[in-house]
Amino acid sequence: MPSVMLFLTLAVYALAVQIRARTGNVLCNPVLISTLVLMGYLKVFAIDYELYHSASQFIDFWLKPAVVLL
Repeated sequence: MPSVMLFLTLAVYALAVQIRARTGNVLCNPVLISTLVLMGYLKVFAIDYELYHSASQFIDFWLKPAVVLL
């Protein structure tokens, strides 16, 4: 299940990037779209956030140093 959640997160973000590129609209922010879609997915399928968070530890691990570098 963790690999499915990781794939889902990356796939939704990639789709949001394509939406942003096609529309060119500033409001189509990939992070905002991804967050809203994933929140809806977790809510509709009644998936606990703790399960999702444990699956996304890989992204979290690499995101923290990137934020510090910025």
